[in-house]
Amino acid sequence: LMSTPPLMVPLIIIVAMMAERGAAAGLNMTIYNNTAFYEGVGGAGVVSRRVVNSSAFNIRTKTPISVALTGQILLNETLSYKFDCAFVNTSLSFLWIDGHLVCHDGTAFTLNDSPGNYDNPLIITSPGWYPFRLRVMFNGSIGSSCDEESGERASVTAPAVAIAASVRWALEEKGSSSSSSSSSLSSLPLLTIPPEHLSPSMTPLEMRREALQHSLAQGWGFWKHHNLLSIVKLPESASFDLELCEIVDHDRQQQQQHDSHHSHKSRGRRSSSSCLNFTRITHAGDDTGLVRLGLHAPDRSYAQYFLVNNMSSSSSSTQLPPVNISIEFSYGTSKTEKGGEEGGESEEWLDLKITPINCHHHRRRRRHHHHDHLFGTGKTRDVIYEDRDDNAINNTGWDEEEGTTDCSRFYLNIRGAFRWYRSGSIAVMGQNSLRLKPYNFPPITGRVVSPCMQQQQQQQEEEEEEEGGRGGYNSPSTTALRFRLDKGPVALTTRRPSALPKDNRKERVAVAEEGDESGACSAAYSSLNNRLLSAREREINRMKRRAAASIPAAADESSPSSGDGEGSGAQGDDFLDTYFGVSAAVMWNLVYTPAEEGPVVPVSRGWNKVLDPVVDDFQYVIFEWDNFFASLVSSTLGYTDIAVSNIIQTVKSITAAGFVPNYSAAGIKSEDRTEPPIGAKVLEALIEGNGGFSSSPPRSSSSSGLEWVAELLVDDLIRWNEWMFDNRQKEGLIALGSYSIEKVLNKGQGADDNNMQAARFESGLDNSPMYDGEDFYNSSKEAHTMELWDVGFSSLFAADSLALGRILTRINRTTEARFFTERGEAMAREIYARLWDDQSEAFVNRFFNGSFNRRVTPTSFYPLLLVGHVPTETMDGGSSSIGRNINQLLHSWFFNASRFCVAPDGDFVKNNDTCYWGLPSISADDPAFPALGYWRGFVWGPMAQIV
Repeated sequence: LMSTPPLMVPLIIIVAMMAERGAAAGLNMTIYNNTAFYEGVGGAGVVSRRVVNSSAFNIRTKTPISVALTGQILLNETLSYKFDCAFVNTSLSFLWIDGHLVCHDGTAFTLNDSPGNYDNPLIITSPGWYPFRLRVMFNGSIGSSCDEESGERASVTAPAVAIAASVRWALEEKGSSSSSSSSSLSSLPLLTIPPEHLSPSMTPLEMRREALQHSLAQGWGFWKHHNLLSIVKLPESASFDLELCEIVDHDRQQQQQHDSHHSHKSRGRRSSSSCLNFTRITHAGDDTGLVRLGLHAPDRSYAQYFLVNNMSSSSSSTQLPPVNISIEFSYGTSKTEKGGEEGGESEEWLDLKITPINCHHHRRRRRHHHHDHLFGTGKTRDVIYEDRDDNAINNTGWDEEEGTTDCSRFYLNIRGAFRWYRSGSIAVMGQNSLRLKPYNFPPITGRVVSPCMQQQQQQQEEEEEEEGGRGGYNSPSTTALRFRLDKGPVALTTRRPSALPKDNRKERVAVAEEGDESGACSAAYSSLNNRLLSAREREINRMKRRAAASIPAAADESSPSSGDGEGSGAQGDDFLDTYFGVSAAVMWNLVYTPAEEGPVVPVSRGWNKVLDPVVDDFQYVIFEWDNFFASLVSSTLGYTDIAVSNIIQTVKSITAAGFVPNYSAAGIKSEDRTEPPIGAKVLEALIEGNGGFSSSPPRSSSSSGLEWVAELLVDDLIRWNEWMFDNRQKEGLIALGSYSIEKVLNKGQGADDNNMQAARFESGLDNSPMYDGEDFYNSSKEAHTMELWDVGFSSLFAADSLALGRILTRINRTTEARFFTERGEAMAREIYARLWDDQSEAFVNRFFNGSFNRRVTPTSFYPLLLVGHVPTETMDGGSSSIGRNINQLLHSWFFNASRFCVAPDGDFVKNNDTCYWGLPSISADDPAFPALGYWRGFVWGPMAQIV
């Protein structure tokens, strides 16, 4: 190669790679008889599977189908690739090259070819074979993707419809005269991708990734990102959607005070309905209702949350009390009976119960005391057993007075739908059953087994007839069931009738109680209720065992124990409370979207960065360091598969330029900036926490540990590290910035703000007082950074470089390992030598002119991550010892009750109300602290975790 012309070297490498791949060329095409790309047991869902020699297909069909073209594509680092995708009669289509969403058909969100929306053109920094995944779905609808209200998809009848997709490319050599123009590739001819640049095989690592992520996206759950009132079953995408509706009676509002002591009914009242049909975890005051979260098991065997409506009553002149409901959920699998015995088919089932909490005329069977450690104060307090079943416990978790709401104003709709444009039919079967039939999947029938169901329906109909059409209860729906909330809980199960107990008249009479106006529970309802109670108890006990194993020894020894091994005692209880809360934070944010290869754990369901989604099914966003921390927490809790899927999708959001972006959603990325680099450190912790690295280097994707995840992601983490060093390193330390779109490498892509606020966003600390002011940002093409060395970002970059070195060592890439270890240690020395300020007695940011920025935040403690990687005497040219300066840092700032108030004697001991919790996001004696807010005083999990 030394005597080979430079431009021939990549060609020789490409030819060698093609030879290594073997004779097979083309892509693997799989046609499914459903719209969920579901293979099914024994391949029952696969119509055909074969190798095709191109990246295009044309199929005629009379029925819904899905098609996948998968394999690998060979790309050359000397070229830029503009992919052009054409879709005909498709309902939902995506093309991924590795983690880059380069094409879609515009049915889910805006089809926009303006620069930066997608990694297209795609810049390659190293030649090689990259995963190719083209997924095309046809749901049977032509000209419309869905019925917006019901989500129902109609099946196509004759004649057959042509479903087609093709992928071509335009090529341009890097460094050409037109390469700086964002439109240069659009003028080049589109070429068919040569078959020899395609391979039908997927690497074992990618196959293992697919297997894990697809197995995780199964079963019932709160999968839809933007709506906790949708309970969705994957992969079918069938959904039971809840609607909480309130009758707004205008005449009653005017006459209520005059008529409050009279019992009569008016005919022909003017009334209407207001329905809450979506809610999410968001800020108080949002019009989507107020949510309080409860338990959520990692296997979804039990989940519960509480919802208070925030609709017309809250804004009406009469200020009618809202309704508070509990929503409980349980998912599982069981064997159906065959010939009177277990051992038949495996059945996935859902149990769902909606209980009104504060209806004023509900009779409570008794009041109990319950020692509450579930998101409570840990103090004994009254808990109302709202259910009529003696064994039912519903801890409301709300402070308002019980029994204040007239629940006759409210009713519940249970509506059927199909999510993400997938195909199926919906039918109401009588008054109490809702049937969902996903195309080419078994039907799902939700049967309502609420107590005294018939009495509810009968009385509702009688009242509607008597009042001459009240206006609040609409005519029967073809896609929804409707129930009044003043008649007690509404429960639904998808279990087959053979699995449900028969109603027993004697049992009903025996458990009926005088004065119980809605009667006794049916046997089926009692059975469902008992299953929910058992599932809840199992999850609490599981979490107690897990939490007890995690309680620090000191806390365990200082706490009285009951001998049950479950960490009883005051500190154990506090730890358990925390454990429950952290677990809920992960599980309630676990979502699915077809725009990602597997489920993810975003920071919040309230955020969205998808560009103009057609329906809210497609809303979501991945924020870089938030998602990395979600994987760390998931792994710590033992939710390993969730942690792995989430970290894979986060790393694979990497831009074409080579960095994991600040945010990513359906191909939309912050092309100008990243966020704190913690990927390698979190990956290392994830692997070490799940069996560690094997003693010998992994050579197979079938190893039992998680080394395969390191093998899968390490090259992307290397690219990110290299990009950051090339674009953010200034004289040995990191400065925050916003990447210039004028750079040749970036091909003019991306929304590049190139300003101070964009650089603040890169810090992850969006409005930290450390970055107040506009006069130290250099927007020139050569700089595009703050003129400020950042102690926190520099420390995290050094720590991540060191973690990358350790990972590379463990997977036997020792030469690269030494390089990144040396890079991390070199920056650590610079931090300790140049960012320590004797006057502040702290590590602080420093301007390029040499002066210190003396705003102290928890980032001043981040250099402690690097102790052990710097010589003993490095500070101030060797004049100060590391130990003495760290002592000053801890005692002057960390343990100081007026600054970061981390109490030496334990949590919050002797702390005052001004600085109570410990480790605020700016020192409590900073002028910015008193107002509090966001990164200006609030305590944040990421900072606490790092420190």
